Amino acid sequence: MKYFEEQNYYEMLDLAPSASSFDIRHAYRTALQIYGDDSPASYSFFSADERAGILAGLEKAFLTLINDESRTEYDRSLIAAGLMQGSEQHRSRPKKPIPLFDLEENGNAPAILFPHTEKTIRLTDEHHAVRDIMSKETLTGRDLKRIRTELGITLEQIAEIVKVRRGLLAAIEEDRHEELPSALHLKSFLKAYAECLRLDAGEVAARYLKAATGRTPDGTRAGSADDGITETKK
Repeated sequence: MKYFEEQNYYEMLDLAPSASSFDIRHAYRTALQIYGDDSPASYSFFSADERAGILAGLEKAFLTLINDESRTEYDRSLIAAGLMQGSEQHRSRPKKPIPLFDLEENGNAPAILFPHTEKTIRLTDEHHAVRDIMSKETLTGRDLKRIRTELGITLEQIAEIVKVRRGLLAAIEEDRHEELPSALHLKSFLKAYAECLRLDAGEVAARYLKAATGRTPDGTRAGSADDGITETKK
């Protein structure tokens, strides 16, 4: 049996190389329940340093596999090392809509149905504050928080849907850039967050990153913002 640090990312999360994004999120959430601070069992078998190392490894595995670009690159490295067959490599497919949204038969206003709650949100012409914020050229975490609170959605509800730590979402909303992952991974989280609020995911991600990094979506410098976000070089 391999030691944890000797396992590849799929093995860490107990996943097959063909796992879907849903499988990856579920596996990561399960692993956090096993090794997290609230797990009595983990305290019996691991020291604080060992558990911290495991959690860091799990997060790195999740961030790599949940993003199609970084996952493809990682799969290629496993194939090159003889640790994966080419036939096992994940093939990204067009994403089907996640059943979070319900379209009314008698109208075009999309509805967001939040699991385990009676909360249903529809963006309508009455949401003037949301539309005013979305008309801005750039978006900060504070802007996103204002939209979320305007729609009456809690951060815990979004965290449950997108399977991302609440602390990471809070760091996005509070513009704590030094605590955020690379721009490549952050873009995925921003899109998932925006989809929960029924916003244009691509626009939200692009405008937030523009405000945080001072770069436009095409990579050109737009300002002199000084932040802790590391842009991934392709």
